Amino acid sequence: MRRDRNDVKDFHPAGAPTRPAQMPRPLTTGTWTMPLSDYRTVAVTGSNGFVMSVLIQRLLQQSDGPRVLCLDIFPPDEMAMKLFAPFRERLSFHTADVRDPAALKALFAELKPEALVHGASYTHVPAWEFTAPHPFIDVSVSGTLNVYEALRAAGSVRKIVHVGSIASYGRPGPGTPEGLQDEDGPFYPDDYYSIGKYAGELVARRFAELHRIDLSVVRYSKVFGPMERPTGARKTMHVPFHLAAGVIHGRPVRVTRRTREAVGDWINVEDAADATLAALGGAGAPGPYNVSTGRKISVSELITLMPAPVVWVDQGEEADIDMDPTLRSGHYGAFSNERIGRALGWKPRQLACQVAGYLEWAAQNPAVFDLR
Repeated sequence: MRRDRNDVKDFHPAGAPTRPAQMPRPLTTGTWTMPLSDYRTVAVTGSNGFVMSVLIQRLLQQSDGPRVLCLDIFPPDEMAMKLFAPFRERLSFHTADVRDPAALKALFAELKPEALVHGASYTHVPAWEFTAPHPFIDVSVSGTLNVYEALRAAGSVRKIVHVGSIASYGRPGPGTPEGLQDEDGPFYPDDYYSIGKYAGELVARRFAELHRIDLSVVRYSKVFGPMERPTGARKTMHVPFHLAAGVIHGRPVRVTRRTREAVGDWINVEDAADATLAALGGAGAPGPYNVSTGRKISVSELITLMPAPVVWVDQGEEADIDMDPTLRSGHYGAFSNERIGRALGWKPRQLACQVAGYLEWAAQNPAVFDLR
C-alpha cells in the first residue's frame, strides 16, 4: 500500500529602497496538466546543483518518456553520478557556461530541447560581492537571456520553468507583511544575489511575453535536504545541514544563544523538486509561485526534530550557526504557498516528514557531512 506523503518514519541515528519595485502581472490564466512523458527532451541548467540534481532524479522516476539534457559549467561529481546511475541511459551531460551565448546557441541547435528548467545560479556568498561580484549579474541576468535566446533560435522549446528565489523580496521595507509574504511583493532586493535573481525573473517574463513562450516561474524558499553538499559552486550550507551533521556524527554543533528563536521558511529539496515538476507539467500556469513550507519555523523547532548535540555560545564566539532573531519578514520570513496549491495542486509535506526523510538520507551518506 502506498504511504501518504505525510507519514513520518521513526528515525534512530547510528551514532532597502523607499518604494517597492513591482512585478508584471501574470501573462495568462487558466491551467491544465500536460503529462511529463509528453516531452521527448528536457534540458536542465545548473544540473549539478543539489536542487536540480534531485529534480532530475524525480523527473526520471516519475515519467518514462523524457531524455534529460544535463547542462552545467562543472562536470558531475561522484555523488551526482551515483544519484543518476539508475537512469544513465536517459541522460546526457554537457559542459555549458550560460555566459557564452554562441556556445549555447550551437548546443541547443544540436540538442533541440522541448522543455527547459533553468536552475543555473551563482550561489550567494557575501564575501563574493567584494571579491567576485560580476557573476551574480552575468549568470542570473545576462545568462538567463543567453539561454532563452539560444532556445528560441533552436525553435524546439514548448515550455520553460524559470527558477527564482524568495531572495527577490529582499529586506523588509514599506509594505512588507509581518505574516505570510505572497508573490505580489513588495520587493526590496538588497545584495547582488537578490538583485540578480529579481532581474533575471523580469527578463524571463519579458522574454515569454515577447515570444509567447509557455513560462512558469517558481521561487524557492530556504531549501535543505538530500544532495546538499560543499561543491565548487556551493560554499555555504543551510542550518539543517549542520544539524544533520551533528545527528549523524554525534558532533556538537555550536549555535549562538540568540539563534534559538530565529526563524526561516525551510523546504525539503524533494518537495521543491515536485513543485517544479508540477509547474513543468502545468500548461498556462505562469505563476510566479512561492515554493515553501508556508510558515515561520524556529531554529528551536528544527533542533527538536533534528536532535544534534548543541553547544550554546555567545554572539561573537565561533559558531556553526548564527542567525538574527529580529529578522522575521521580507526574505527572512515565511511565504504563502496558496497560489501554487490552487493552480497546480502542490502542497508541501509536514515539516516532521521532510526532516525525517532528510535524516534517513543522511544516515545512508555520512561522508557528506565530514567537514572537519
